[in-house]
Amino acid sequence: MLGPQLATVAGDTAHCRTDVQALHYLKAEPNKTLTLWATHNADMKRVGGDWKIAHPNPAGPASRRTEARRGFSRRAGEAKRGGTRARGRRLADPSFRTWRRRMKTEEIAYDVGGKRYLGYLAVDDTKAGKRPGVLLAPEAPGRGELVMSFARKLAEAGYVAFAMDFHGEAEILTDFNVMMQRLGGFMADPTGIRAIAAAALAVLARQPQTDTARLAAIGYCFGGTTALELARSGADVKAVIGFHSGLATARPDDAKNIKGKVLVQIGADDPMIPPAQRAAFEEEMRAGGVDCRIILYGGAEHSFTNPDASSFGRPGIKYDERTDRRSWRAMLDTFDEAFA
Repeated sequence: MLGPQLATVAGDTAHCRTDVQALHYLKAEPNKTLTLWATHNADMKRVGGDWKIAHPNPAGPASRRTEARRGFSRRAGEAKRGGTRARGRRLADPSFRTWRRRMKTEEIAYDVGGKRYLGYLAVDDTKAGKRPGVLLAPEAPGRGELVMSFARKLAEAGYVAFAMDFHGEAEILTDFNVMMQRLGGFMADPTGIRAIAAAALAVLARQPQTDTARLAAIGYCFGGTTALELARSGADVKAVIGFHSGLATARPDDAKNIKGKVLVQIGADDPMIPPAQRAAFEEEMRAGGVDCRIILYGGAEHSFTNPDASSFGRPGIKYDERTDRRSWRAMLDTFDEAFA
């Protein structure tokens, strides 16, 4: 997690500082986590119109340096800080202290059918009063850093954000065949994924900052499918938004249970969501009387919100910065309408 990234520019030289927070799971004690902060400093210079890290001055300090600040350990999923603080001096930088106080993040556990799941909460803890809550469902591999970054971005925008886990223990699946087998089970009978999403929504609703009359669910890839299944179950969410989300369901008749506005945002060149699937979804929404919009983005493929999409090494999966930006704006516009 990055804190303030500051640069002081003087002509063709600059000094840059980035504050970083890292969450570590302890191998020896898997039920505990350790959080560490560090400040990265670098002196820069402009060379031919580009900024580069300056070479160290042999007579002075290194131009690039890292200062580890402090950490604390706590049991994973605990709502409050606990355990023993690691040795080290406290952060002296007031801007980073302010940022860290403002952004509260924590893992919160929830149980479904005797299995433990770990969601990720982000909220601006300095704002007073209730605010809308947004449940985020991740891409198929699981609750990784990308969806957590989206949660923090939503918190900065004034929402309570909770990124759910649908594999258990915040597991990230890396084997494609295992992943597809698990998702196939969810798709064949959506009862299970609906129950997991409902439990995560309940965690979000319990937060003291959450206005339970203004809840939304969003999701990416299979996470978008998850958000739609939650809505089909009759969950009281005012808005449901899918980003490159699968649209098929084993229970299309349940669309009549959807209470909020639906927005799905699809890449026109997404091979995983072909025109026939879009047409079937459109008919499902029409039959269910749902207030629904479908936005097609020309030239965009699957996973257009994921900057690392190409690492999957599969055709038809590609990041698209313009579509990423436009789809986020469309989401916020939908929230403004649904929460008015």
